[in-house]
Amino acid sequence: MAKDTFLGHPKGLYVLALTEMWERFSFYGMKALLVFFLIGRFGYSDAQSFATYGTYTALVYLSPILGGLVADRYLGFTKSVTLGAVLMTVGHAGLALDDFLFGGAASTASPGQLPVFHLSLACLIVGVGLLKPNISAMVGELYPRDGYLRDSGFTVFVWGINFGATISALLCGYLGQTYGWGYGFGLAGVGILLGLSIFLHGQKHLRGIGVPPDAARLKARVWAGLSREMLIYAGAVLCVILVWPLSRMVEALGYVVGATFFVVAIGILFYGFRRLERVARHQLFAAVMLMTVWVGFVALVEQTGSSISLFTERVIDRKAGALEIRSAQLQALLPFLVIALSPVFAWLWGFLERRSLNPSTPTKFAWSLLLLGVGYGTVTLGALWPGADGRLHIGWLVSLYFFFAVGDLLIVPVGLSAVTKLAARSLVGLMMGLWMLSVAIGNFFAASIAKWSALDPTKAQSIAPLELLAHYQGFFAWLTVLSVLLGVVALACTPWIRRSMHGVR
Repeated sequence: MAKDTFLGHPKGLYVLALTEMWERFSFYGMKALLVFFLIGRFGYSDAQSFATYGTYTALVYLSPILGGLVADRYLGFTKSVTLGAVLMTVGHAGLALDDFLFGGAASTASPGQLPVFHLSLACLIVGVGLLKPNISAMVGELYPRDGYLRDSGFTVFVWGINFGATISALLCGYLGQTYGWGYGFGLAGVGILLGLSIFLHGQKHLRGIGVPPDAARLKARVWAGLSREMLIYAGAVLCVILVWPLSRMVEALGYVVGATFFVVAIGILFYGFRRLERVARHQLFAAVMLMTVWVGFVALVEQTGSSISLFTERVIDRKAGALEIRSAQLQALLPFLVIALSPVFAWLWGFLERRSLNPSTPTKFAWSLLLLGVGYGTVTLGALWPGADGRLHIGWLVSLYFFFAVGDLLIVPVGLSAVTKLAARSLVGLMMGLWMLSVAIGNFFAASIAKWSALDPTKAQSIAPLELLAHYQGFFAWLTVLSVLLGVVALACTPWIRRSMHGVR
């Protein structure tokens, strides 16, 4: 087994990290362009683009509930990840072809473009749902359930995510905003193909953790001569067809997310009381409480792709000599800073653990919210010193993303590790799906929050620079207060959550 390790970690970790890196390249490459695409191609208002962006991102993180369940019960991790990658490839290809075939110079959608656009989104939504929770769960299966090395492994995994996000914003963002949206979306599609290739060729290092739970049951023919596996694949296509119209039902999103959360929460509570012993039940409930804090973090940090994107476009001075940095490219700042700081935190947790000084998981969660408040507060203060043209120096944006990156490292890798440790072994895939559901709820709230910064399209073009700056300053001041308040509440709940974890760190 020692021969199958590298730098102290299983080689399978690096296979999964590289797979996820390219999957996130594809996801974040498209995501970096989405709001700009909706405004530039379809002529959407700020509010319309935020609503569509929020609907897509929420549904992307809602779908892993089903994806985790399918992997746990039937397909196993490997087949689920592969199917998800294929659907994502189709989705990205659809977005690129949609723009190449229907795109024109005018900022209005041609009759055939919107249906193809939303069908492509549906493929991406279902594809991410099958891939995202299961590849994360596979990382957890590589390690013993106790031990700090697990946290370091998830930090490496998250490093891969952020590296993919960094280069996707730089490359897809530049291509999309410079040469055409279809080129940016097409490059994102190449990313997921690379990830799938790495995943399939690296199976020998994954120690068989992705096999179906009952291969014979999966292959058994159950209807019209079709096996259960073939019916699941057909069901995935059916899900795409069902999600297709749902991706346009912006107003109904809140009800869909809320109903899903209610059903899943009741199911988990029922399972906990009926099937789990006292300690395991408490740990399960502690995981749910941590996810509640996670919802607040997501709602506040996910402004990066919506309100902060347009703030960057309209207010930040992006010129470096004769070079002008594209707004979408600056979305690379957050993942880049996470990458730069990740080795420090990977070392720090081990250093503190050996000295019994490692803060508890709930404490790290609470501090992540407080750091978001510091980031928003920095930009709010920075707005007091604009340039002669009414724009802010790019350094203020970098400072915001720096505090966001530290907060991210306090909650994302630590949270992923905690969920896999706190969940009963039979519920790991489902609990990773619930983690993604928390992101869905957070993205729904993020879209609602972003609308407070929305401007009428004509006003956004004609408003005086200092008035525009004052508008965003007030918005970020409000987010500063909200972040700090949520952080204080989370700190107050820390002792109860820690007791419920029964020694799990």
